[in-house]
Amino acid sequence: MQVENDILFIDDGSVPSFGRSVLARPGVFSLSASAPPPQLAAMPVRPRCVLLHVAGEARAQWLRELLRLKWPIACAWPDTTAADGAPDDDPRWLDQLAAATSKRRLPTCVLGAWRVLPALASLKELISGGCLGEILEVDWTWGDEAGPSRRYQWFADDVLRWLAEGTATNGGQGGQGGQGGQGVLSGTGGVCGQGLSATVLASPLVAGEALCSVVGSAGQAVARLRLPAGAGCVESVLGARRRRQEYSAVNGLELELTLLWRFACRELKNWPALAMLNDDGR
Repeated sequence: MQVENDILFIDDGSVPSFGRSVLARPGVFSLSASAPPPQLAAMPVRPRCVLLHVAGEARAQWLRELLRLKWPIACAWPDTTAADGAPDDDPRWLDQLAAATSKRRLPTCVLGAWRVLPALASLKELISGGCLGEILEVDWTWGDEAGPSRRYQWFADDVLRWLAEGTATNGGQGGQGGQGGQGVLSGTGGVCGQGLSATVLASPLVAGEALCSVVGSAGQAVARLRLPAGAGCVESVLGARRRRQEYSAVNGLELELTLLWRFACRELKNWPALAMLNDDGR
């Protein structure tokens, strides 16, 4: 049962609309990012989860204290730092946090990722349900020849790791400009060779679009979607059966917040569909 003050929200105020959305949810209490992190140890209650929306060096200071206290962490990733408005696009802090939390088996996730997008979630369901057989390859292709931002690349790689979790293959690095990480969607075979090119691959990818493909021993599937809202479609070929499903754009961050509240209030150690930094996909 949910109790008062389940989730602590630490916010630097860089995105007021996000702060309002979080504070409108039940069982949340807030703390300004300008407060000294060591004061957490003096709090009268231990929150079930801490939602950290802080960028730059201030984020590092808060994370050090949260790791010391061993509190579950959900990190929102601001676009800019609150202090000077500089871009916050370097994902190395996430790799460092993943390494630190893996030793503690501490539930930790990053919000704003793409696992919750319905098109990608449908690929995961095909894999988990065994519809595609043994998974041979997962791949990502960008539509922008200039390449994605480091933030978007991290989100794409996270999806690949997640889709490959529990299979014999490893998620590759997302390719750029129509070239997939493993060549599955490069026009040399794979999905293209099974007739999907006449529909989902008929028109060239444009900036803001991406393809995510899964090739298995019993079938294959590809999602074409516009990011970050995820509008698009999924086509699958399972033997003689071919299926196409359309998906509308969603507010992925709001979906993630809803899931986070549910998992944290139940004190679960695993948060399905959220981009966990220490799950088996890493």
